[in-house]
Amino acid sequence: MADKICNVQDVLKNPPVKWSNRQQRDYLIWAEMVIKGLRGVNPDLERMFDELIFTGKQKFGR
Repeated sequence: MADKICNVQDVLKNPPVKWSNRQQRDYLIWAEMVIKGLRGVNPDLERMFDELIFTGKQKFGR
């Protein structure tokens, strides 16, 4: 879960140069699906992830 948080932070703050906004948004959607299967393990990490996804939704819409 921590690795996915770091990856999402990177996509939001320093995305790969050639990634379009759509690719970035699609990555966030995929990451959300991955984390869905990990919920219930660490509420603090889940909260951090949820905050990042909220930020991403504000940035890219959805």
